Amino acid sequence: MFTLIETFTMTLTTCWFVIGALVAFIAAWFGASWEIQVVLFLATAIILLLFLRPLAKGYFKIGAIKSGVPALIGQVAIVEEKIVPPHSGAVSIKGQIWTAESATEESIEVGEKVQIVDIEGVIFKVKKI
Repeated sequence: MFTLIETFTMTLTTCWFVIGALVAFIAAWFGASWEIQVVLFLATAIILLLFLRPLAKGYFKIGAIKSGVPALIGQVAIVEEKIVPPHSGAVSIKGQIWTAESATEESIEVGEKVQIVDIEGVIFKVKKI
């Protein structure tokens, strides 16, 4: 049951109860009383939920899907209007034109490929590739 729920929710919550159930099952196999089984189930599930869930979420990047403008950081763009610090220019990425400034304080010519390293408001900070 817990595995089925975890399959559909992907929240890394119920999988720890599956492990707790396995621990309780092993205890039952060795003849532990039902009280010990319940305690082992709850203790195992709660400890794993509290301590391993944050690590597993970070490892599997659950809930960390970047979208929108923040997803453009690290992407490659083409300079459409020369960037001469301290003035801004323009870059195109995925068919859209964006205002951009040099992150390295160097001039960047039209047609050069740049990487988006940061976003401040609606202005991309870019560097030459």
